[in-house]
Amino acid sequence: MSILIRLGLADKKARLRKGRQLWYRLDTQLPRAVGGLVNDAPRVETFKHQAEKLPRRYRECLKEWLQHEIEQILRGDEHISGKQEKIERRQCQIYMQHLETL
Repeated sequence: MSILIRLGLADKKARLRKGRQLWYRLDTQLPRAVGGLVNDAPRVETFKHQAEKLPRRYRECLKEWLQHEIEQILRGDEHISGKQEKIERRQCQIYMQHLETL
């Protein structure tokens, strides 16, 4: 039996759900993200060390979720306000920084 099946991560929805859970769990253990490359460096470094402790399959789920979220933001809605666009751009930058560490 495949390890993904045993972990309940055989389908994409399950992997994305697990990645989302891991992101929010790790996020609560980290300093608040501000979206600046220099300002978030300590947070990203701590994230890297925390993620390294996860089983490889879970890191893959987290990576897949981050990629999915970035794609969703970049695909985006062209009819959003400037304020919402700024928020999404900041969130995308935060996700990208963390994805690069994985």
